[in-house]
Amino acid sequence: LSRLFAARVDKPTRQVLTKIEVIDGDTFTGVRPGTKRRLIIRNAGIQAMEDRECGKKPAKRALKRMLGKRVVIVSKHNSENVNGIGINRFQRNAFTRSGRDIQSAMIQTGLVLPYGIGRETLKQEVYAAQAQRVALAGKGLFSGTYCRPGPVQQAQLKLMINYNASGRDRDNLQGKFVRIRNQSPVSVPIGTGWTEMTCPTV
Repeated sequence: LSRLFAARVDKPTRQVLTKIEVIDGDTFTGVRPGTKRRLIIRNAGIQAMEDRECGKKPAKRALKRMLGKRVVIVSKHNSENVNGIGINRFQRNAFTRSGRDIQSAMIQTGLVLPYGIGRETLKQEVYAAQAQRVALAGKGLFSGTYCRPGPVQQAQLKLMINYNASGRDRDNLQGKFVRIRNQSPVSVPIGTGWTEMTCPTV
């Protein structure tokens, strides 16, 4: 990424990008026709797995296959942010020139999670519903064994997440929690476990 720099997008809502290069399962770069500056686009509708998580490489390959070399990026509020290493990224949803919804297509693979970034909430409730159906079908990351079988695969675990605390979240930190209930007679060590969670912000 050191060779990349972000250019200001003058017109929000809808733009065409060419010369697409995929960084990972939810981030790519492209150039506006007639310019040389390469924009870094963080897909505003999905969340792919990170370096330490399984599924990162398959998601990158899937996104590269779907995007091709020319895409349309769409924005509601012309949002952008600076990531943890100081790279400015524009938050956009992506579509092919024929209108194929890249976010929806990626969610259907089961390799990404639905994700809402700030105010860029285009079709967010649609993606969340699609992801629920994909999870129920056990596709991709939701298969139960995609990331290798767990240490106690036969255990019946029930997970409940409360991501929205009562009142102001920062004033009620204990109001956010993850509750795991073991509904089987076998013990399950969870000391080294972690969770990945996304949710709509609408």
